[in-house]
Amino acid sequence: MANGMKGPEQVSDLEIALYFTGNNEEAAKEMVSGNYKDQYAVKGIFSSSSISGAFLIFFSLSIQSPTNTYVVATTHPISGLDSEMDWLSFEKSIVDIYASGKLDGIKTGTVSSALSSGMTFSFNQDLKKIFESSDPVMINYRFKRLLEEKLMVPQLRLAMDFEPLSSLEIELKSSSARKLNLKDLKRRNQEEEILKETITETRKHDNPLAGKDVKMLFSGKFILSPIKGKNISLLTQGDRVRVFITDKNSKSIKVAQAFNAFDEKTQTILPISGRVVSTRFFPKAGYEFYVIIAKGIYLKIMEAQEDIKVSIDEDNKPQGTSQKNSARRTQAIIWVCLSALVMIGIIVIIMI
Repeated sequence: MANGMKGPEQVSDLEIALYFTGNNEEAAKEMVSGNYKDQYAVKGIFSSSSISGAFLIFFSLSIQSPTNTYVVATTHPISGLDSEMDWLSFEKSIVDIYASGKLDGIKTGTVSSALSSGMTFSFNQDLKKIFESSDPVMINYRFKRLLEEKLMVPQLRLAMDFEPLSSLEIELKSSSARKLNLKDLKRRNQEEEILKETITETRKHDNPLAGKDVKMLFSGKFILSPIKGKNISLLTQGDRVRVFITDKNSKSIKVAQAFNAFDEKTQTILPISGRVVSTRFFPKAGYEFYVIIAKGIYLKIMEAQEDIKVSIDEDNKPQGTSQKNSARRTQAIIWVCLSALVMIGIIVIIMI
């Protein structure tokens, strides 16, 4: 049962996992069993001649953003901390420092603001790549540079480490992260179930994959591209898009490996390309897409946001009208040149 939930009733670990996986039952079960990790714990210890402290950041891979940041800072050296400690032990140590009253409130707030403003969209995208490549040197470099610039502290000493974990683990075990509200959780799960039943009933009469040879169907997500991407509302059948499989089980991993899109070190599924075969919009649920990634293998993508841009696979983009027109113009030029040569030949013969 979920020890982290407060209220007259308790909810099961599966109910909490369903919340974090968007009611994806298979992914939720994998999360409960400990096989699906959707976040990273980022641990850091810093010091200089004027400031010392530590921070713990929970970073979500799905939204590519921190979900919780906990900081302690003081003017005195901090002892007894090691960035290579497991995240739970590390958290307990910095929470104890906070509870002891030995921290400097102003400096703690300053470091928190520095991390918040410095972890921009592009920074977080790079951070996700660092996790995927398991590069502790690079993550240390990026955060060191961020803190030195924001705090205006040269030659800051920084030791960092990171480890994967799940949103469920954070909810059940963390003493620093914000907790879910029991009433909100139950209400959302009920609403999701009602919406799921409504959509299921609709699809009985209108199945986008009816008549297709469907061997495997996974849940998925679009790769977003805020600058060069295509607005999700403009996606049509035939568009080549960048996607990734969100289901993480033995079947999905084998498919990802077949695409050479599975990182064995981090145990994460990487982006692949697919083609949109169906698009639909539900007023309450948002957009529903079916994308084919290989013969008989499809992804179902549900997206509630309407103002996002999806990454288009330019390398495999089908020839457009402009390319066809270009080919026609080339053919016309060739015919004009041949006709001109024939006319010149006739004129020469007449003159002779």
